[in-house]
Amino acid sequence: MTTSAQVAEVARELYRAPLSDFTAARDDAVKAAREVDKELADAVKRLPKPSVAAWLVDLLGEGGPALLEELADIGEQLRDGAGTDRAARRTLDARRRTLMSEAVQVATGRGRVLGQRIGAVALRELDATLRAVVSDEGAAVAARSGLLVRPLVATGLEPLDVRESVAVPDALELPRVGASRRSAEPADDRAEREALRRRAAALRELAAAEQELAISRTAYDETSLRLAQAQRDVEDLTERLAHASAELETAVTAQESADAALTRAEVRHEQARLGLDPDDEGAT
Repeated sequence: MTTSAQVAEVARELYRAPLSDFTAARDDAVKAAREVDKELADAVKRLPKPSVAAWLVDLLGEGGPALLEELADIGEQLRDGAGTDRAARRTLDARRRTLMSEAVQVATGRGRVLGQRIGAVALRELDATLRAVVSDEGAAVAARSGLLVRPLVATGLEPLDVRESVAVPDALELPRVGASRRSAEPADDRAEREALRRRAAALRELAAAEQELAISRTAYDETSLRLAQAQRDVEDLTERLAHASAELETAVTAQESADAALTRAEVRHEQARLGLDPDDEGAT
């Protein structure tokens, strides 16, 4: 009997291969599985192709999901109230920003090595998924599974139901999501968690603003560099134009002098010719 763990093992291998080769790789995996287990082959055939952002998160699990583990740990500390102290919260926020930036760089770097073009939409979805890892326990489990097929977006108000975002949800120990879980919590705990969720949402907004600011600053710097280069080009062209104008003026003066000298020479030649004795000329 095929187990979800067997399907998950095949899926993880597929989700760490080049995304452009996914369909062909899945077909090969189906053929290989059919030789030993038709039920496994059928399950592998149903594995969905992940989005670019989800695939990038799956790549973070290669060699051990250390970055995702640490982001999840920061989220757990925030949910457990470790971030209520102002100094501790600042430390957690700084570490979170550093880890998210590093995770984006590692994931996109691995993706580009595998030949994938990564556009703005995928980057936004990757950023949203990493934020969800921090703010939601289920998102953290899904992201670390290596089975993510859809990006995650956490509101910070309600726990995420991530089952449809992973390829083999039965292979994961996902937290229960529902009203019963919330009602079982003491009122004080619910209020504290609600405050932490609101704070997580505020942190996401802050991080998004910081990212937008960084992008704007980069664009400004690039524009400033282009402007400075254009100014240097204009100055160079102006100098070359002035030099060329001076050379042209010199050449025009020289041409005028040459024209005058030629005219004088022609006049002298004509005068000399007319002054010749016709007999002498005939005797020559």
